[in-house]
Amino acid sequence: MNMIQKVYLKHDQAECFSVYLTSEDIFQEALINVFFINNLATAKEGELTIGTIDDIQKLHIRSIPLGEHARCICHQEHSRTFAICSLKNQSSAEESEMHFIRLLDNQTFEFISTYPLDTFEYGCSILSCSFSDNSNVYYCVGTAYVLREENEPTKLYKWMLRDDGNQELQFECGHHGHILALCVQTHGDFIVVGDLMKSISLLIYKHEEGAIEERAHDYNANWMSAVEILDDDIYLGAEN
Repeated sequence: MNMIQKVYLKHDQAECFSVYLTSEDIFQEALINVFFINNLATAKEGELTIGTIDDIQKLHIRSIPLGEHARCICHQEHSRTFAICSLKNQSSAEESEMHFIRLLDNQTFEFISTYPLDTFEYGCSILSCSFSDNSNVYYCVGTAYVLREENEPTKLYKWMLRDDGNQELQFECGHHGHILALCVQTHGDFIVVGDLMKSISLLIYKHEEGAIEERAHDYNANWMSAVEILDDDIYLGAEN
């Protein structure tokens, strides 16, 4: 039986607790929503078990106040750190929100470093990664510039080799018309976008013209949380 630590974001704090995995356990994850409060889901070969974290187990949960809203978290074993995308409300009317990338020690949970994002730049996702031709380990952060007066664009980039031998992302084309594009899936030349308020849109990338065009969209005002492409004709969406 192996003990592992789990860290989850909950409003303005991080919660850390220890769980035990048996030799048969394949995966374990916490369920934190209105239907499963303080529950754990454990997957084994051909079996899924959902259990409750009782009062005795709660004694091993440690809460770390952050003082701001954390949006996503990632652990990097190489540097023994956690990286968090967070936002903090400001008193100034011109800059009501400030967004940061915070680096925390994975044992003491003390802040090691802070990287402020640009004005209107939001941290949306973060992961730990490395590259085949580089021995370093990096945090890769996905951000978006959210301008209230501008429709959210969907942009396509190419991974290009420059003349000096280095590689870079080069803008290819884009499509405007979304309130806030929360999720994107692709299948061949098809692109499905899930919007915060404008439901699902089906786009297509045209290689010859170097452009993205809209093929269809759902006119209902659904607040999408996830989308998936099952095949060329069937698209799946979850809305809240």
